[in-house]
Amino acid sequence: MKINKADLTQDFLKTVLDYNPDTGHLTWKTKKYSKTVFKGRRAGSVHKSGYRLITLFGTTYREHQLIWFYVHGYWAKEVDHINQQADDNRLCNLQEVTHAENMKNLPLYKNSSTGIQGIYLNKHKDTWTSVIKHKGKKVFQKQYPYDELDRAIEERRAKLDELGFHTNHGKRKENL
Repeated sequence: MKINKADLTQDFLKTVLDYNPDTGHLTWKTKKYSKTVFKGRRAGSVHKSGYRLITLFGTTYREHQLIWFYVHGYWAKEVDHINQQADDNRLCNLQEVTHAENMKNLPLYKNSSTGIQGIYLNKHKDTWTSVIKHKGKKVFQKQYPYDELDRAIEERRAKLDELGFHTNHGKRKENL
């Protein structure tokens, strides 16, 4: 039997899975739907992306999206993990957002020159370049003398705040 997202109801989902808001885990209520499903066992497995995936009647879902539907009764277009931990699916860590809002809560990308997202060393000019992109467009770019890295960091953070980026944006996950 295959049930797709459009046909899945909140009531039916609640007959198959239990949700614990304290742990953020979905567990199987019954064994009767699959040979690999065991009552009381956590549903799904962790994908290399860090998200937990659950296959339910032939359709694969991200656990946090199923939880949103389980609790609220509708499918959110996007669900953001406030603390940027893809496996932390406690309801207090999930929020419905637009794609643009979700992009404002991205973790740090590797940056070998500073370790700070959006600030790069321009070796030819011996200056720091601070850049902010929003919706695929550069909305801020400024050059700073080499000895003013702290000013570059402060001004970039202020501009991120002004543009409405989440306070976790650009931080290392382990520092949240």
